[in-house]
Amino acid sequence: MWGELLSGAGKIYAGYSTYKSAFSEASLLEQQGSLARDDYYKQAALVRDEGHRLRAKQTMEYVSSGVEVIGTPLLVLRETLSRSYARAYSYEKTGEATKQLYDRKAAIMRKEGKAAFVSGVLQGAGSIIGGLEGMGGGGGGGGGGGNYGSKITTTSGSGYRHA
Repeated sequence: MWGELLSGAGKIYAGYSTYKSAFSEASLLEQQGSLARDDYYKQAALVRDEGHRLRAKQTMEYVSSGVEVIGTPLLVLRETLSRSYARAYSYEKTGEATKQLYDRKAAIMRKEGKAAFVSGVLQGAGSIIGGLEGMGGGGGGGGGGGNYGSKITTTSGSGYRHA
């Protein structure tokens, strides 16, 4: 009886602890996703800067060689910058995809935490109700399903039946 009541309370607490833990872990996953995305954005900025430096270097080499920056040299410069921007965009997209992945994992973790909490409450409530029925207070009629407290006449001396 008392064991069932304590077991029920323990199940409820275990469900609540799992719920809190899952929400904390989900927050950490979201932070990790943000950090990963930020790293990809920093890498993208470095790639863009590298493209600008390379373009400037190419321009200086053309000019110092006496080549006018028109026609083919201009197309080469544009292509250099275009490729660096494409690589940078690729890093940014990867960062966003990584962040979304971590966010989805966090959402799943929160749902699992809620499910564990509900499961703990229901299991705990079932144990508590079972324990209360054992005390003779439930069952919707009759003696409540337990033998505790039923007065009987015995020759053993106590007058109470023990299960």
